[in-house]
Amino acid sequence: MSLTKANGYFEKRRNEQHKYWLLETINQPLKNIWKTFQKLKTTPFKAAEELLKLA
Repeated sequence: MSLTKANGYFEKRRNEQHKYWLLETINQPLKNIWKTFQKLKTTPFKAAEELLKLA
C-alpha cells in the first residue's frame, strides 16, 4: 500500500471512486423520477422543466 500511495495511484483511484459515487447518487434518483414522468406521458421538454424545478 505504501508503494501505491507513494506513486499517487491510491489517491487517483480514490478520486475516481468518489466521482463514481457522486454521479451514482445523482443519477439514481433522476432515473426514478424519469420513470414517473414516462408514466404521465408528458413531453421531454415538460419533463426536463419539471426535473429542473426539483433541483
